[in-house]
Amino acid sequence: MPARRQDGQATVELALLLAPILVIVLAIIQVGLVWRDQLMVIHAGREAARAAAVNPAPGAARSAALDATSLDPSRLSVEVVGRAAPGGLVTIRVVYGPPSSLPLFASLLAGRRLSSVATMLVEVSGSGAGSGQTRASGHDPPEHLIGPGLVEVFVAPSASARHNT
Repeated sequence: MPARRQDGQATVELALLLAPILVIVLAIIQVGLVWRDQLMVIHAGREAARAAAVNPAPGAARSAALDATSLDPSRLSVEVVGRAAPGGLVTIRVVYGPPSSLPLFASLLAGRRLSSVATMLVEVSGSGAGSGQTRASGHDPPEHLIGPGLVEVFVAPSASARHNT
């Protein structure tokens, strides 16, 4: 009884397994790209909130968000939700439509939006104009406001306070 030839069996097995493995690898890459975009949206929100806390100009928050990241400006929306007087809070909402560079997953991401909301304490300019230093309104925020959704503002001590210590 002659032995059956099995030449080509490995090629057929590779052909059957290559497609699912390729889809899994592409899915992992796409998840990584979306995750990176979400991290950049969070960073853009923090930078926009910081800019809005020290500068009440209408375009300051969007400009800071664009400068801080490499997100596509045509897909990025930066909105100042609320801005109180110095000592109050400013809230920024950043929304981004992530692009899909992988054709297989473009339909899954269609209409999806990544978003971030950042809140920060509004500051007033210090005495040294243009020095880059700012100071808070003179009181600490209530303890219940310091949490995961807020960034604590650190205030540089004045020159007289540094000499007294």
